Amino acid sequence: MVMVFINHGIVWFNPTTPEWIVMSVYRLSDFCIPMFMAISGMTMVYLLRGSTRSPSYTRQRYLKRGIQLLVVGHILITLGTWPLYRHDRTLIELLLLRWHITDSIAICLFLVPHMIMRLSRRQRLILALTLPVVCRMVTAFWDPANPVIGGLQEFLCGIDDYNHSPVLDNTYPLGPYLAMFLLGTVLAPMYLTAVKNVTLLAFLRRFAIVLLGLFVLGTILTSMYLLLIRKLFDPTIHGDWLGFFYPSKISALMPIYLAMGGAIFMAIVLWVDYFRRFGLLTFSLVVFGRTSFFAYVVQYFLIQGIPAAMGLTHSVGLWHYLLLMVIFTFFLFLICYGYARWKGIMSSEEYQILHERIRGGSCRNVEHITKGIA
Repeated sequence: MVMVFINHGIVWFNPTTPEWIVMSVYRLSDFCIPMFMAISGMTMVYLLRGSTRSPSYTRQRYLKRGIQLLVVGHILITLGTWPLYRHDRTLIELLLLRWHITDSIAICLFLVPHMIMRLSRRQRLILALTLPVVCRMVTAFWDPANPVIGGLQEFLCGIDDYNHSPVLDNTYPLGPYLAMFLLGTVLAPMYLTAVKNVTLLAFLRRFAIVLLGLFVLGTILTSMYLLLIRKLFDPTIHGDWLGFFYPSKISALMPIYLAMGGAIFMAIVLWVDYFRRFGLLTFSLVVFGRTSFFAYVVQYFLIQGIPAAMGLTHSVGLWHYLLLMVIFTFFLFLICYGYARWKGIMSSEEYQILHERIRGGSCRNVEHITKGIA
């Protein structure tokens, strides 16, 4: 969630900030969405397979949650970001044409519970590996003339970042993000089995090898794009391939982003599940995790909407940006902390345990609390 704040705060950079700084911050923080989708898939498997509730009850809860994201979330996020786009589009146009990550998550919440119950882990893995490739081929090598078909293509597969004019304001197509969600459903049973059988370190060693492979794959794909654009570029011959290998979070950079997110996941698992540490940082993650939807909506107003309405965007350099991100993240943490207490999302007993041990920098036997990190 913190990386989401950093990513969305890019609108604060002034025009004189070197482009490489802006793009570096954007690219480095852009891995947060693939990581969030994968963790959401892991959480879903835990609730469907490990919960005392029946699978049908859990599916109904996910259905209601998806409707909430698709309706309430879509409207609130559009209102929060409208000050940024009010000079280019009306509010109605944004509501109808702009697609948010919460919309893709909502559809995943409708679909994936049924896929978990009907598809084996191997089948879900094959689908997760196939979907991004198929979607990228569709976007790179097919440019439909019909705007309705073009809009459907963008909704399902995304856009060709290199040489395609979008119909919708959609950077969160269903296909690639469904694949990331499914990857989480594949990983979750292995992780839960490792925790249950006390083979966590062996699991993490194998997981590290997978992450290394993902990083190498992403590096090769990105290198292909650089090779094409610097050595072999001919728009009449290689334009489609440039679109296919273009480095974005749903194409060539996806394996790298998944590897980065996986490395952070490994660090958290080691810290909490193996060393049994529960310090201030973990406490902050739990608060954001337990209030993820609330935090995600509020940060749009706090970081983008209100500053844009006051004319404060595009006004700071790198160091002021970093300082503002620290201040706003802390302020948002306080808002989410108060919201969690008000809604009873974290019980007073849990808070008492945390506050008793937080100064010591560790807290043991809090497995029931750590589930909020996701």
